[in-house]
Amino acid sequence: MRINEPKKKGTVRTIIWAIIDVLIVLVVAYFILGYFNFFKISKEQKPLFDGTVTSYTKNGGEVTVNNYTIYKIVKYKIPNRNISYSMKLWFMEDVK
Repeated sequence: MRINEPKKKGTVRTIIWAIIDVLIVLVVAYFILGYFNFFKISKEQKPLFDGTVTSYTKNGGEVTVNNYTIYKIVKYKIPNRNISYSMKLWFMEDVK
């Protein structure tokens, strides 16, 4: 190595950090769209984009789950009482 020879810059490290930055921005955008979906579903409107929808009964109430892979929106309706909405990550239990 010569004394006056410039060092190579970390191009591989720069590319890896650029990819990580893009992935972080995409995940944040996905969750922002998720909150818009949550508010639309809680107002009984059509969501911005559809996920898989499943329904079942538990503890005398009707549970409807809109699944969007990373998160899910859970509607828990107890007849003659109330309706609750919650946004949860994929590994969380729907209703306790």
